[in-house]
Amino acid sequence: KWGQSMSKIANAVMPEVDTMLYTCLNDYGMTNEQALKYIENKKGSLHRAVAEDLLKKWEEEDNAEI
Repeated sequence: KWGQSMSKIANAVMPEVDTMLYTCLNDYGMTNEQALKYIENKKGSLHRAVAEDLLKKWEEEDNAEI
């Protein structure tokens, strides 16, 4: 999905996005969509795309545990 240079950028912002997403969902009680919009408004569309990928990864991990 990501080109090589975009992958490097995505990996660089991943820790920040991970923290923001976790905070939105767990501390602020936002839905996934609210959290994605919040991240996009605060940081831009790249951060939102990274957050979407993180949500998918978390969902897959949750489903694998069942």
